[in-house]
Amino acid sequence: MYYNTFMNLEKIAARVVFEHILPPIRIVEIENPSFGVGKQLESEGRWKDALSHFCSLAIRSENPQERGSCYVEAAQMCVNYGRFGQARKFLATAESIAVSMGGDASLYLQARVLEKGAWINDYEGSFAGSLRSLSGSRQLLEQIPRDKWGQNEQALASTLDHFSARAHVGMAMNGEWAAQNLEEARHYIDRELNRDLPSDNRGFQFAWLVRIALLERSIGEAEKHLGEAKVLWGNEDRGILAHYHLLKGGIAMAKGDYLSARRDFGEALRIREKVEEYPKGKADALMGVAATYWAQGQIGAAVVYAGRAIQEYPFIIVRHSL
Repeated sequence: MYYNTFMNLEKIAARVVFEHILPPIRIVEIENPSFGVGKQLESEGRWKDALSHFCSLAIRSENPQERGSCYVEAAQMCVNYGRFGQARKFLATAESIAVSMGGDASLYLQARVLEKGAWINDYEGSFAGSLRSLSGSRQLLEQIPRDKWGQNEQALASTLDHFSARAHVGMAMNGEWAAQNLEEARHYIDRELNRDLPSDNRGFQFAWLVRIALLERSIGEAEKHLGEAKVLWGNEDRGILAHYHLLKGGIAMAKGDYLSARRDFGEALRIREKVEEYPKGKADALMGVAATYWAQGQIGAAVVYAGRAIQEYPFIIVRHSL
């Protein structure tokens, strides 16, 4: 009991420290902000530009639903950069708007607020907290009659299942009832694979099956699932392939092939530096490189790369996984 209390206090303290280390993202006022342009910029990985569009529109819009949605999207952009304190402020504003609206639109917006809160919990390593937020979001979503569900509601249901799988994998990695949690994760991934998902999203389901297989020390199964993800992700040089190389490096580490692992972690790092900036992804790659040096007894090099990872994304201390 005292150990659990200490761990909880440690996480809270780490959150406070990290949120002061990382300053809020500067928002540039856009003269003619557009939600559609913001979403396009998001899809291109230009998250700071997207944030400026969402925030500028949120201030100017007189439509409560649009304003609330802008604040939710703004929170997501902050989450991408690890600015969780800033993201929580946007979510609090979105929630107050949602509560004042009423009706199905209110339920959907409140469900999205909880969903984004689950992302933050996940990235901070609070997997039980993530599952609670996901459950609350699912309950709100299910209050909307199914015959009124559109693309947005379907997409939210899919995201809730995906992050539920992630949370159960995270708990298994922490040694919490590993077999049961991995089985729960598979349950949610199977639900996702039974949906008509876009190729990239479908590939992510196989990526998480790779992680499960590695936890179960089933290298052949991990390689099979990684091949399935790669087919769906293609060969175009874009941000998503950083995930592929990160996982490929993880498989090589499991085989004890540290040089091959370092090459793949290095390629993941190149993609995150040159193709699509993503601080957490860059830090994951740097920690992967550090792990290869550590495994070979090159402690000095390992410490250098681990230090670079922490500098890039301090939350890597409490949340690191391939």
